[in-house]
Amino acid sequence: MHKYYLVIPVYNEGLYLPKFLVSLEKNINKLPQISKIIFVNDGSTDNSQMLLADFRNRTDKVILLTHKTNQGKGKAMHTGYELAKKKRAAAVIFMDADLQHDPKFLAQFVSLLSSEQAVFGYRILGKKTPFFRKLGNSLAKYLLKLLFKIKRKDVLCGFFAIRQELFSIINWQSLDYGVETEITIILAKRKIDFTEVKISTVYHLANKGVSLFDAFLILLGIPYLYYRSEK
Repeated sequence: MHKYYLVIPVYNEGLYLPKFLVSLEKNINKLPQISKIIFVNDGSTDNSQMLLADFRNRTDKVILLTHKTNQGKGKAMHTGYELAKKKRAAAVIFMDADLQHDPKFLAQFVSLLSSEQAVFGYRILGKKTPFFRKLGNSLAKYLLKLLFKIKRKDVLCGFFAIRQELFSIINWQSLDYGVETEITIILAKRKIDFTEVKISTVYHLANKGVSLFDAFLILLGIPYLYYRSEK
């Protein structure tokens, strides 16, 4: 049996966690390949820690790690990723806990991981997508295609998976929302193949997730990573 780990960063998701955890438990019970769920509470100041602790008490699959202060999504993901590697996970699936990543799609990720080294979720960014998020994603896709010759349908989607053979290759420095873009660049530089899975397009509060400033930093970081890779 494959030993797949979920890594889920959490920061002040008390509003969405109850519904997310119900859906996660329902879907995980159908997927014996997923042996552990690593939640990384990244310095939440709401009731997220309590909700996660209660969930941990209901299943022995849950590992709960806690940052005392908020260190950023990329850092929280890295904390969970490092533990999964130490536990000899066969693959790691990353997802968010704010209901933007529906656990029902985990079955597709698990199925594809039997033959694919990397699997990325993508959303259809239509009319309901906040303008600046849609613009930022489009610009990031353009820059990645121009500089690194890689095509991704949704550069900023944090629902993705990588298999064990990529663990030594995929290590990132981004502490916040630039992590997905940096991982895409690592794949491009190494010419590693990947596949993509369509997931639901969901946005909640306008001030949640990637802000305009975050998008600016991500875009600014792409030329920097290109320059660094050429040195």
